[in-house]
Amino acid sequence: MSIPKKKKGYYIVGLLLLMGLLIGTLYVRSNQILAKPEKTLQSSSKNRRGTLPDQESASIKKLDENSKSSLEPLELVENVEGLKAKAKPLILTKEATFPDLAKVAERDRLFSELVIPNTKQQASFDYVDENGSPIKPKIGTVGFYVVYVEISETNSDSSIRVPIPVTVVDETTTTLLEERVALQTEGTVENKVTLSLEEIAGKAPEELKELVKKRAKISAWETETGAEVPVAISETTIEESVGTYQATFAVSVGEGDKQQTATMEKEIVVQKATSEPVASLNSTRAHPTRETVEVDSKAGMSYNLPFLKVSELTGKTTVEIRNLIQERLALKAWRLSNRNPLNPKIRSSNVTSSSQGECVADIEIDFTGQKLIHKVKVLVVPDIVFDKDSAVGWENIPGGAKDGFVTNPVNGSK
Repeated sequence: MSIPKKKKGYYIVGLLLLMGLLIGTLYVRSNQILAKPEKTLQSSSKNRRGTLPDQESASIKKLDENSKSSLEPLELVENVEGLKAKAKPLILTKEATFPDLAKVAERDRLFSELVIPNTKQQASFDYVDENGSPIKPKIGTVGFYVVYVEISETNSDSSIRVPIPVTVVDETTTTLLEERVALQTEGTVENKVTLSLEEIAGKAPEELKELVKKRAKISAWETETGAEVPVAISETTIEESVGTYQATFAVSVGEGDKQQTATMEKEIVVQKATSEPVASLNSTRAHPTRETVEVDSKAGMSYNLPFLKVSELTGKTTVEIRNLIQERLALKAWRLSNRNPLNPKIRSSNVTSSSQGECVADIEIDFTGQKLIHKVKVLVVPDIVFDKDSAVGWENIPGGAKDGFVTNPVNGSK
């Protein structure tokens, strides 16, 4: 039986359509998306300082200082199979290790969203460079970097490559606005900016702000994109005399109703440029010695080494003495992981109104519900020890003397 011409034409058209559909499907499968998004973190308007420590790290993208384009905000990376992930900024301390991709809790530090469409299939996670070559990421300098994680479904060709923004911090770096901004003061020592009395003489307030900004070597960037964030010094308390003052640094991100601003304070130490002592302990403007310690490998803390005179304690209650020590210590504490501030306070002290010599104060730091304790020595000295007319028990020796001992009348130390 012969097929009518009209029916035969329908069969031919149907066959052609079916072949076209099969060819199109094969083309899509052979060109599936590898999740290298068009807007990857490859350039920035600001380069962070430092160099990569070794060849293994050479694949970690550190942003080009000469690039003028800003990075785009993080976007969802996905392929046609439905495998998708969205990165979130990773903040690491210097020499820290990257999250272990084999552990779910560690991977959660890298992704704010992760969808594996076929729940029956497992997925592998690997650190790679922007071309997909495996790497072992390690960064040792402060700054903004990009590392990639390739996610591949097992028993499938489905995979995506996700760019992860990484900010490396140290003791000179503070994160602000819920870790949206990192601010580095590279020129600080023990979190302080030091100026000489001679260089601030005769300067107007705005000139002092610029001097502090230059000396502190300030820089700030967004932890999501690496884009530079302007830093302003809104206020200083600097006077033309030796002492410790404050400067307020301010950063702003966003525009209009979405603008967010944060401030932080830094100590400004003004001292003489000569090698002469800054001041005696009797002086109310003396610059105290500042101590910085690490508490339980979780928190950093700095404080002034406290000296109290007997007359300052006379007649005072326990609470009043504790408040005096707290004021004299000028306590500051922060998380070692990101430099975010913590709240230190005096928990107890054995200093009384009749104390003399070496005493102890226990400092308590509230660390996410855990109480970290650090003991600080407090020295209580008689008023006459530092009275130049009646320093009984002290001996004078020439500067640079190499022999002999000087006995401290307070505690007998030599």
